[in-house]
Amino acid sequence: MDKSGISLLEPFNEYLASKQDSQRSLLSLALSCQDLRAAYKQKLPFHINVISAAARGKLKETAHSIILHDLLHHPAVLDSFIKNVVGLNDNPFSVEDINTPDKNRIDLCLRNEDRCIIIKNKVNSADEQPGQIYRYFQLVQKEYGIAWNNIHILYLNPDHREPPSLFSRSKEGQGREDDPETVNVNKITVKDYKHDIYSWLKECKDIISSETKDEAFLHSALNQYIDYLEERFQMNHRYKELRDMTEKQIRQMLNIDDQKSVDDQIEIVEGRLSQLTELQSALQDLKLKLENEAWRNILSETEKNLKEKFGERIYFSTFGLKIPEMGFFVAMKNIVVRVSLVYWTNHTPYWRMIVNSKDGSDTTETKEIIKNLLTPLFPKHSRGGAEWDFYSTTSKENAQLRLQQLAEIFLSSPGFELL
Repeated sequence: MDKSGISLLEPFNEYLASKQDSQRSLLSLALSCQDLRAAYKQKLPFHINVISAAARGKLKETAHSIILHDLLHHPAVLDSFIKNVVGLNDNPFSVEDINTPDKNRIDLCLRNEDRCIIIKNKVNSADEQPGQIYRYFQLVQKEYGIAWNNIHILYLNPDHREPPSLFSRSKEGQGREDDPETVNVNKITVKDYKHDIYSWLKECKDIISSETKDEAFLHSALNQYIDYLEERFQMNHRYKELRDMTEKQIRQMLNIDDQKSVDDQIEIVEGRLSQLTELQSALQDLKLKLENEAWRNILSETEKNLKEKFGERIYFSTFGLKIPEMGFFVAMKNIVVRVSLVYWTNHTPYWRMIVNSKDGSDTTETKEIIKNLLTPLFPKHSRGGAEWDFYSTTSKENAQLRLQQLAEIFLSSPGFELL
């Protein structure tokens, strides 16, 4: 329920009521196929994958990057990766050129003196961040002195080859395609795990078998990772019957049979895919509204808890209107700093600081003081932007702690006045 007493589900219920029976049946079809898969899996023989077991079913993207990082330290695997996945005819990199995963917030990076390949791992379809790809290019240029033309992105999706949007490729996510700083899609090679990485891993097994002998642990690692991806995307022979059953169920519910021409069958499927895309958009809108409401509840509870902890030393308040936001204000002379938790429009929670002057005076010195205060506790925070002077992503679990830590920084720093 929102504050007016109207259920947040009501707009979606009205949306469904306004649609054709065939569109509403897509939801029934999805639920039916889900039940079919659940029942089928219960009949499968015992199977265990140590990677899946350790990850409780689904690896985080950072874990995929770490596995890839470690595999690439075998010279034959690295050479195959550069040629067969990245697509370079000659391999300019050695194992010494592989950066530590998540260094400078880049998932993985291959870098020598004059060339860099940034690997962005999106195997779990994480939401795009504003200007993320743009920031990677800027960082590699400034940190390592590598020319723009010698920087390339390998973008790894789960099961499709859709390139990152302008939101990720442009400065602050607000640039245009014709901006000189926007990362053009021709600088990005898009591959996916289901087809490209899976096929490459199987090729690696053959390469290792033919070129080397005593590689039992590498073979084991490749076998387990290949098996994990087969389970993740239900690609192996164990799921053929399930795929056939699912197709049969779809054909029955959508009235697709062999008496119709192939073109007519295609037309029916394309029509349902179009309706499904529209339905998916409506579901995404509903999900965002529900997430916003959930975050308003979290921030309301956070505000209450922090007021109890800090008493009257800091005034916490909720001040987000269109987006959920709460925090406090602090001042240094004529410079006011807004410190808050915010659930941003890219479906990601952040803590952020916005530094403004009351009288138009320069804020550079104050920002430098704040940077020095933040760095010991938040060494990976980001700086700069159209409005956000300091920021970092957070989570539901850590949101209250982060704002508490920020409050304590300013409480213990002379020269700042809590408003």
